[in-house]
Amino acid sequence: MKLCLIIAWFAILGCIQAVTLEVKEGNSTCIKAELSASFSITYNTSNSTRTAQVSLPDSAAVDTTTSSCGTDGSSSWLVAVFGPGHSLGLSFSRNESVYSVANLTLQYNLSDSSVFPEANSSDVVTVVSSSVGIWATINTTYRCISPSTFGVSGETVTFSNMRLEAYMPGNDLSSSESTCMADKVSTTAPPTTASTATTVTPAPTPPGTPKQGTYFVKNQNDTACLLAHMGLQLNVSYFSRSQNKTVQELMNLNPDQTNATGSCETSSATLSLKQEEIITLNFTFTLV
Repeated sequence: MKLCLIIAWFAILGCIQAVTLEVKEGNSTCIKAELSASFSITYNTSNSTRTAQVSLPDSAAVDTTTSSCGTDGSSSWLVAVFGPGHSLGLSFSRNESVYSVANLTLQYNLSDSSVFPEANSSDVVTVVSSSVGIWATINTTYRCISPSTFGVSGETVTFSNMRLEAYMPGNDLSSSESTCMADKVSTTAPPTTASTATTVTPAPTPPGTPKQGTYFVKNQNDTACLLAHMGLQLNVSYFSRSQNKTVQELMNLNPDQTNATGSCETSSATLSLKQEEIITLNFTFTLV
């Protein structure tokens, strides 16, 4: 099949322009994204360090050579290019129940003097993050209207007015949505009469920074063979019957309520963390 990609844009008064990106294979749409994006990039001049603030412009286009629906087991990619050598890329992966952004890639060309005046380098720089946290249930649209900022190897990418779906069963975004945490705020509906108002149940308060814990695994000689010191925060997705939609929630692992078990072999080790009867996490470490 011939791969074709379509890009359109619309303007929101007083806001950054939102771009619509659509990846098609034949007559079928596999990825569709509506989003606004801005970038904060630090670069060096001959005598100082500066920060460039860049927005994804309405002139952005889809790179037909690197965007893909991900056939034959390869990753799905949506890559938008803009300006002289700049690009924004999203790669997607999936399992039986959810899809997610596997990698967020930002490429910028320091020789573009309109964006990086007096830069002391003309390199084309590519930075990648594999810890994005954008994911949704299969056959639902990921929605995050609120600004969400992601660190990418020292630079930042901020998305807003974002609605996207990968591995689409049809050509339109699903009416069922998986909502990001930032959009789950307390809201009050307009009054239905002069004296009554309806209040939506507030979303759970984010748990904040997770507490760090120290976890041991010992071998047969009662000697510690694995030591992990870390704080763990989980971004979980589930279907809320009360809200009749898929929602996302942050959960912190409490080290004081967590039991660590595991084993050590010659070239590998396993660590299992269990918090009461609620959470079980399994880690495997291998020497390479």
